[in-house]
This record gives sequence, C-alpha cells and structure tokens, in this order.
Amino acid sequence: MDGINYISKDDLKRILNQERLVDKRNTSRAINEFQNSKTNANIYYGTGLASKNELTVGVPFDFLMMPLMAEKIRRRLGKKNIYHIIADTHAVGNGFSEEKVRILARDQKRQIEDIIEKIGISNYYTFLASEIGTDRLHNELVKKTLGSSIGNSYASIEAADIEYFRITRNVGIKIGWALNSLGKFDETFFDKQYKDVFGNLILPIYTRSGKRLDNKKPNAVPYTIFKEDEKFRFIIKEQEDALTKVNESNCDIHTISMLKKHYSALVRLFVEITDFDIDRKLNVWDKITEIITILKK
Repeated sequence: MDGINYISKDDLKRILNQERLVDKRNTSRAINEFQNSKTNANIYYGTGLASKNELTVGVPFDFLMMPLMAEKIRRRLGKKNIYHIIADTHAVGNGFSEEKVRILARDQKRQIEDIIEKIGISNYYTFLASEIGTDRLHNELVKKTLGSSIGNSYASIEAADIEYFRITRNVGIKIGWALNSLGKFDETFFDKQYKDVFGNLILPIYTRSGKRLDNKKPNAVPYTIFKEDEKFRFIIKEQEDALTKVNESNCDIHTISMLKKHYSALVRLFVEITDFDIDRKLNVWDKITEIITILKK
C-alpha cells in the first residue's frame, strides 16, 4: 500500500461513498469541481478554539472524525503527511485575551498530540497558527487575502493558512466539516473564500457535523465545546460516561436513533483505523466510554 502515491477522483469517491461520516453532497461536488483528475498531495485540516463569545473548554469526542478520516485517506495514498493547525491567532483576532488563548492553545495541542499517539497515527504534525504567523510568506498571503473580496478577517487568515501549507508542505487535500443549515459557520464557506482568491487548488473533503443530545439543536462544530454544551456533548476527558449522559437527556426516539447511527459509524471508523479491540457486545454508548477511557489512560 505504501507504494501507491496518488489517488484518482473516482477512487476517492468510492472510498468516501462507503463512509457514513462523510457529507456526501458537499464532498461529491468538491471532488467533481477539483481541477485535477488525481492527487498525490499531503493532507491538511484546521481546528478552532472559539466561537464569537466563548473559548472552547475541551476536546469533543466528535473531533476524532477529522484525524481518523485523514488517516483513512493517507493510508490509501501511502507515505504522506497529515498537517493539523490549531487556530490560536484567529481566536486572538476575535478579541479574546492573548494570554488565555496561548495557555488554551498549548493545552489543546498537548491533548491532541496525546490522542494521536494513542490512536497510532504516524506522519502527523500539529502546529499552532501563531507558529507560522511570523513567516514572511504567510504574512504576504494574509495581506493578499485581506485585500481580496473575502471581507472577513477570520476567513482571510484561514485562506492564507491553507495556501501556506499548500506551498510549503505540498498539501492538496483538506478535511473539513459541512452542515448547510449553519451557513457561514461550516467550512464550505471558508473553502469557497479560499477558492475565490487562490483558485481550485485544494480538494476539500467534508465530514458531517458533531452531535448534541438535544432535540432542537442536534448539530454542533466537531472540534469545539462550550460550557453550556458540556451536558449535551461527549467529551474526551477522564470519567466521562456516555450512557449516563444519554439517560439523563430529554432526547426523543428520533434524535436517539440519529445519534446512534452517527456514533456507531464513528466507533467503526475508530476500530478500523486503530489496533484497539472494542467489545462488540457493548452498546454504542458504552463503546464511546471505552474509547474515551483508552484515550485518557
């Protein structure tokens, strides 16, 4: 498998069409519009630290979709790298204390690197946005995006980040997430901004959104979690008990059914990518708890 050094659009479609965690509509459109017939490039994705009003307080279980999906594609490509950027500069730009963001970003980086090591993903490199923010090339790219039609400083910096990694790390595939009902809050918006400035040079692949134990608001950003969400989300932390959270929720049968399908797919992907043997007799909620326990040992 390591001898394979490219993937065609048709092969990529076949792989992703079998994966329930992929947002099929947005991903298929992106693959069809991609200017090349195949790619042999490295993989990239970014994760934020904040909403407009609050900093994240942990790493949601849904975060696993992104590195696991990246690794699934990387294995098909062979000896390629995964680059992950944590958007600390972006959070400071949204008005949060630089010191608080710096402490949070370093802790987030440490937690994620530990998770990736436990999962066993190789050739995975984590960066803080502030680590590349002093690079002259990155500054030039930011100036270009700020002078473009994007009109949004956060989106401008994100577009510059993507192009920087394309140029300096041969990135050609970007993992994101999509949910049309969230409009400007999902990554289809940011990818369009990048494409408008730099062209159709990156192939975006979209996972589904994260999930909440909430009938009215069941969807969430996969990589951030806020204080008011803690009882509605599964979190990668010590003594997390997914089954208890489900039992204490007010979710109706339709929401529970949707959540079961989503998390069953995520558990399957985890088992596929890792060497861990999760007890098949457990219900999906206890499987989540077992995975979190493994990741926090």
